[in-house]
Amino acid sequence: MEDKKEFKFVLAYGVLLGGLTLVIALLLNPAVLRTFSTDGEIDPSNVFRIYATRKVLFIAGGLLMALSLMAMKSFLGRLKIAPEKPLLIITLVWLITLIELGLRLNPHYTTRETYDSSPSYLPSPVSQHRLDPHQQAILSRKGKDTIRNLANGFSASEFNITKKEGEIRIFVLGGSHVFDLNAVNGSDWPSLAQKGLHAEGYENITIINAGVPGWRTFDMIGRVMAELHYYNPDYIILCETYNDLKYFSWAASTATPFHKLPKLGEPTHKEISLLVRVLEKSQIYLYTRDAVLNFKSKPQLQQDQDYLYDTTFSNRIRPEALEQFRINIDVFISACLAAGITPIVATEPRLLTSENVEALSKSEKFTTSTGLTLSALLQASLKCDSILALEASRFKVPFFDLASTCSGQETAFRDLIHYTKGGGECAGDKLKDELKALLSLK
Repeated sequence: MEDKKEFKFVLAYGVLLGGLTLVIALLLNPAVLRTFSTDGEIDPSNVFRIYATRKVLFIAGGLLMALSLMAMKSFLGRLKIAPEKPLLIITLVWLITLIELGLRLNPHYTTRETYDSSPSYLPSPVSQHRLDPHQQAILSRKGKDTIRNLANGFSASEFNITKKEGEIRIFVLGGSHVFDLNAVNGSDWPSLAQKGLHAEGYENITIINAGVPGWRTFDMIGRVMAELHYYNPDYIILCETYNDLKYFSWAASTATPFHKLPKLGEPTHKEISLLVRVLEKSQIYLYTRDAVLNFKSKPQLQQDQDYLYDTTFSNRIRPEALEQFRINIDVFISACLAAGITPIVATEPRLLTSENVEALSKSEKFTTSTGLTLSALLQASLKCDSILALEASRFKVPFFDLASTCSGQETAFRDLIHYTKGGGECAGDKLKDELKALLSLK
């Protein structure tokens, strides 16, 4: 017959569990959780819950330890029991349960949640990638709210292929600045311009946001020639500078955009296996997965779908790149005119201005994927603005200088080029005024 052990042995496990609870409470803080984040950030809405749960765990762990220690000194500590329960397993289950519940306070997102909350990109024969025409919405990370409606590869609630009688149809082409990544339905700046025009009596105007994150002028030329003219637009506005600046530090005969610009080889949103779906039910798995990816520094696509860039920065703006940009603008204008569409070129608003570039450079608050220093980035942007103005004048097509009015508004930008939520109001108002003036001349 097995010897019976003292109940004090079980109570010692209570002390151990209480101690583990206190350790987890110490580790469960934003500073530690941030190190396991793929972007180094914690959702602000979760911070309060994290601290509140820490307090509960501190109290629970402290009480468990104190009560177990007190019981060990009482008559309970002299009781005999048979060691029938696997106390080590109980300890492990307790530990894993606390960790899992703690991590759920600031959850990492499953592959499905990531897919649902981001644009789906497909390979394209005429551009680096394209929006999936079958994706109908971009959802919030919690999957409860629709952030943006999509239709036929456009940021729009609906898209009628056939233009209505009397309708003036306008496409706005650009990258993530035009797509307006942080805007919710109807508040992206091209949509704000349409709302403003409708409010002032121009109800026959339809403005379609054709921005695609990551696109350069190369991609926009391809879309004009291979798609947009089928929809009989009256005007196509090109508003793009920043993504083109990503070849400004290296474009040359020995390193041409034809060879070096990235192209999507397969869809970004792939089928998720059953095993992955089951594993991703656990936050421990998700945190471990992301920690491994961070440790390995696995290359990830940026928010604008550009590949990780060299972290060295150049002050040199290559003249070949400026000429490339000029050629692209000429070809865009020519393609529109050949299709009987009126092209409009517009400068792209940005955070950087001559007044703030020195201060922003010293602060090191903002990074750029262009390979240029902030000073060179500003100079390249200004040179592109001049090219847009000169080519519009040469071809005698409309030129909208949005940048001169809407750049430098620090509260409107979350980074160098993307607006905060609702930050595109200035660009929407400026576009509305420019279109109203243009249409009044007709």
